[in-house]
Amino acid sequence: MSSLSLVEPRQQDLDFLMDLVRSYYEYDGHAFDAGLVKESIKNLINQPSFGRVWLIDLFDKNSVKSRAIGYIVLTFGYSLEFHGRDAFIDEFFIVESERRNGFGKKTMELIFEKAKEFEIKAIHLEVVTGNHNAYEFYNKIGFTNRSHHLLTKKV
Repeated sequence: MSSLSLVEPRQQDLDFLMDLVRSYYEYDGHAFDAGLVKESIKNLINQPSFGRVWLIDLFDKNSVKSRAIGYIVLTFGYSLEFHGRDAFIDEFFIVESERRNGFGKKTMELIFEKAKEFEIKAIHLEVVTGNHNAYEFYNKIGFTNRSHHLLTKKV
């Protein structure tokens, strides 16, 4: 028997979190700059108005041990279209050995609970083109394609 929870990382968790981020970037094909990523994580942790980062913690009741199996990042914004505060799931990663065990769905249920606590009206996310498994997963739990294109310009 096991349970899942979201845990805010402590200073001593930063290196492990960085390893998870590196794995996610390799999986999704993103460039990884350790210095920039570490600075961005620290900014997010130190500025709660920006959002939150959590380790996805799996507690095994039989062995009375817990371990992080991934992480998720929720950043905050505001939307006139959605009539208030909105959020963006900026990153969500579960280690490969723990996928397809229901932990993704449970993590998202925990995020929806957090969204209510933060009075968030809508959650957005993006899926890398070609990642059909992720696209299907998000559709099954209620995310819809709004026929909009996410456009980005770095400044």
